Amino acid sequence: MSTGFFSFDDKNKLIDVSQMAFESEDALQKLVAEYPQLLSGDEGSAAGISEWLFVAREMGIPSEEGAGDRWAVDHLFLDREGVPTLVEVKRSTDGRIRREVVGQLLDYAANASIFWPMENIRDSFVSTWNEGPRNADEILSEFLGPDGDPELFWDRVKTNLQAGKLRLIFLADELPVELRRVIEFLNKQMDPTEVIGIEIKQYGAGNFKALTSRTVGRTANVVQRMSPGRLWNEENFLKAIFERGDAGDDVVASRLLEWARLRNMRVTWGRGRIHGSCYPLFDFGGTRYSLFAAWTDSQIEIQFGTLRNRTLFEEDEPRLELLNRINAVPSVQIEPSRIAGYPKIPFAALKPNGHLDQFLEAFEWVISIVENNAGASP
Repeated sequence: MSTGFFSFDDKNKLIDVSQMAFESEDALQKLVAEYPQLLSGDEGSAAGISEWLFVAREMGIPSEEGAGDRWAVDHLFLDREGVPTLVEVKRSTDGRIRREVVGQLLDYAANASIFWPMENIRDSFVSTWNEGPRNADEILSEFLGPDGDPELFWDRVKTNLQAGKLRLIFLADELPVELRRVIEFLNKQMDPTEVIGIEIKQYGAGNFKALTSRTVGRTANVVQRMSPGRLWNEENFLKAIFERGDAGDDVVASRLLEWARLRNMRVTWGRGRIHGSCYPLFDFGGTRYSLFAAWTDSQIEIQFGTLRNRTLFEEDEPRLELLNRINAVPSVQIEPSRIAGYPKIPFAALKPNGHLDQFLEAFEWVISIVENNAGASP
């Protein structure tokens, strides 16, 4: 029986194109990893999602703090707003697609939002791409475009994780009617998480092969709630800390911003819906150094993970020196194992007299290292 889909062969003869089964689930998974635009379905542009950043296949997820991975989601992607997108792939011939896959993906989402530090996602992204011919920095720069800011992007990823703002995708060559109903139901009940289905069908005849991608379950109200958060600025940032934080938290934040201004630093602002953030950036010799981030939950995040991507700090020794200088502040104690990550310090630790000055002196040391090595590559 004809499908109504035709092509021409190399002799200009009309041939009937029929649907073809994917040879294996792994083959379908590899296809999605290589061509992530398939995730946009047939309404990607309308939903504002047309490009995806591939992070990893078989991304491990723990079920307890400090424990090993219990599960592994088939794919992890990020969209341009930094929304983590978990994709579980099944073929329609797999009986688990009707019931088990729903609980499976919900388990992943519930635990990932708690036990996935942003640096785990970032490190997985780097590991995935640095194994190939192009490194992770090049891939991210191409994805974000010339005006994109990597630190703001990773800030959005972290904010989305903290808020439980995720996207769950059930992907198959054919989604059962029962699963479609579950997707539509979950989308009405889950906020701010989005749940959608993607059907990818393969067609072929002779040397001809084609794919179709169709979206199931995305509604206008879901698209609206997944839209970007507001862009923070100094006024609403300090106001949020004053209203939500403890006494004196806003004074710490103001001092941090004043120090950045006196140092002629560029401050970039996050877009978090729940927590605002700011990043003082030290630009020198055409290279950007992200030192720390301040958040409206009254915490400072040290950017060791970003500094290690700069030549002057790629070895452990200078980052350990920075760690020691920060740990010299009373009430601050960061483990040496965190010099590749993004550990946090509460504002409260910097409120006693002289503590904040000592903290900022540690970053004056970083700046002096950069300025005294002006001839070094970034």
